Amino acid sequence: MNSTMNAALGAILLLGACGSVKPNGLADAPATSDGARGDATGTDAAPDHGPVTIRVLDPKGGGSPSVGVSVVFVDSAGTQTVATNGSGDAVADVHAGASATSVAAVATGFQMQTITALQPGDTAVIGTKTPVTTPARPLTVTVPTIAGGDPNISYEAFGPCGVSTVVHETPGAGPPPTQLAVQATLTPDCTASPALLVAHAFDASGSRGFVVQPQTTISPPATAAIIGAYTAGTSLVGTYANLDDATITNVGMSRIAPDGHGFAFAQNQLHESGVTDTLTTIGPTLTGPVVAQTTLASAAGTQVVRELVDGAATTYAFDGHVRMLPFIGRPSFDLASVTVHVPVSSTGTSTDAPDLFRVAVGYSRTAVVGGSSTTTTFAWTVYGPTPGDVTLPTIPMAIGDVMPHDGDKVPTVLAQSLELDTVAGHTQARRQPIETANLVNLATHPGATLVRFSTGQIRAGVE
Repeated sequence: MNSTMNAALGAILLLGACGSVKPNGLADAPATSDGARGDATGTDAAPDHGPVTIRVLDPKGGGSPSVGVSVVFVDSAGTQTVATNGSGDAVADVHAGASATSVAAVATGFQMQTITALQPGDTAVIGTKTPVTTPARPLTVTVPTIAGGDPNISYEAFGPCGVSTVVHETPGAGPPPTQLAVQATLTPDCTASPALLVAHAFDASGSRGFVVQPQTTISPPATAAIIGAYTAGTSLVGTYANLDDATITNVGMSRIAPDGHGFAFAQNQLHESGVTDTLTTIGPTLTGPVVAQTTLASAAGTQVVRELVDGAATTYAFDGHVRMLPFIGRPSFDLASVTVHVPVSSTGTSTDAPDLFRVAVGYSRTAVVGGSSTTTTFAWTVYGPTPGDVTLPTIPMAIGDVMPHDGDKVPTVLAQSLELDTVAGHTQARRQPIETANLVNLATHPGATLVRFSTGQIRAGVE
């Protein structure tokens, strides 16, 4: 068993999205079309077909509408290709269960985004808007020292802007300092002032204590002071029951306070067959919630569960039958059938359906003309409701030679299912699939008490 200090949550893939932000973190999609046709009987049954609107945004992340981009709609009746209008919208009359794929030329190739399981009357956004941010700025935080001037004690600071560098006292002439300066960074997405800051002292034996200072003023150009005496933190003991012995190989637990930018102490261990795993973490005592993050690893993939718990809680119980999504294994891509094969295991997990399932495949093609070689790259992401194998829709050659060829190099394939309790299932997720996927990358999840995602991935040179 080993323990590691970890300062922040890992990001997974995409950038932020466009439009105004709602309380659940999703931006506004275009207004729903009211032109869907009813069924032939005139009853209130769901329409068999009707208009679907796809809004395509600038693939460079500017957030502006992409005009003239081809969107390929595929349903039980066939294939339609519609170019986006001046608003970036492509509209087609389709049957239930249709897919829509945008094909956008980017710097050295093409980017395809597919939304599946569309329903008549749906509107959805393909694309992202990169947030306008200010450059990161240095932040100097002074932290109190423990009496005695022990040079073996190290100090660090945490807050909404991330973790500071670690410093220790340097013996010298005169009395030991009562405050030490540590260097941190004001990142563009942090709340600058007032802020909750935490000082942490530790040595080779472990934690020596915390100073928690809420509502700290960060003064220009970027300085802050934490003042007070160190006190013992709160230990959180996690018990992990009903983990499938045939799937789970490692269990990790972190207590993250107060969010992904804050203090995180992680403990990891091998899963022991037939037993309830027990892990212990420590962190500052807070009056508000903290994040209990569980990372479950198998030979083929990982699953992360983030759950809000009380800042003073000392125990955390995890039941795999209740908390885990079906486990996503390592995907593979068959060029001949243009199918991403995704193993999914629900043994020992819940049967909860994810809000969104996505696969992403990257491939490249090199052509030699007149002694010069040119490499074209392709990035294709498909969003749907159900984990499992995904076959790429056929894109007409008239749009571009974007379908995979035998001999193409396939360096990366990713499959991921995700669920947040602030997203109302796939009905909501398919309207903003990229933004929904982006939510799991955030250091904070406003309003969410449970965030889960299961990931399988292959990368060139790794697997």
